[in-house]
Amino acid sequence: MWNLGGKIFFKMTKSLIITYMRGCKEAGIKLHPARFLRGFPEFLIKFLADENDIVLDPFAG
Repeated sequence: MWNLGGKIFFKMTKSLIITYMRGCKEAGIKLHPARFLRGFPEFLIKFLADENDIVLDPFAG
């Protein structure tokens, strides 16, 4: 598994959120409270978890 420093991870996340917000504004779509791009949770799970790990989603979504 890769190890990203906190600053690099924060920059990536911030960039994705800004991209999401701009896209919603351009499309006239109301922002969802969970601000991330579609596929971002899947990317994080695959990036941070090993195969056969159990991943808990406390927000069920």
